[in-house]
Amino acid sequence: MKLPDFRVRSTYEIVATVFDGIHQVSKPLTIYELVLPQILISTSDQIVDEPKIMADMEILKNNTLVEHYNIGIELRGSSSLAFPKKSYGFETRDAESEDLSTSLGGFPEEEDWILYGPFLDKSLLRNVLIFDLSNSINRYASRTAFYELFINNEAKGLYILMEKIKRDKNRVD
Repeated sequence: MKLPDFRVRSTYEIVATVFDGIHQVSKPLTIYELVLPQILISTSDQIVDEPKIMADMEILKNNTLVEHYNIGIELRGSSSLAFPKKSYGFETRDAESEDLSTSLGGFPEEEDWILYGPFLDKSLLRNVLIFDLSNSINRYASRTAFYELFINNEAKGLYILMEKIKRDKNRVD
């Protein structure tokens, strides 16, 4: 599989006002580059609402392959199916296409996952923020992580990997 050349890169300069003992001085503290992890999905068929189709999924961090899975993937949502940016539901599978519990993104093992495409949320943060706040006060909410998504070498943009809510010892007890 050919890896895409496209990467999201943003440069930030952090400026702080510090007291040097005599004066207040504004100075740059650091400049860094942010490269998001990537999910690459390859399939020979078009992804539809039902049924799930077989696909290969690779997860790259710093342009290094860290995980590879067989998956069954489908479009997810109801009214959101009309949005230009689709969301996807998928399950990790073994070589015989049976469900395979695995730990994606450092989350507890399960086989059902969501790639949420936040089309209406222009900040891209609403769900992530409230889920994080809920988890920080020990109230379960789906764990989340940001990824760049590529399907058949086509950049789809920023997506959020989420746990699918279900009754499970690692999810809703």
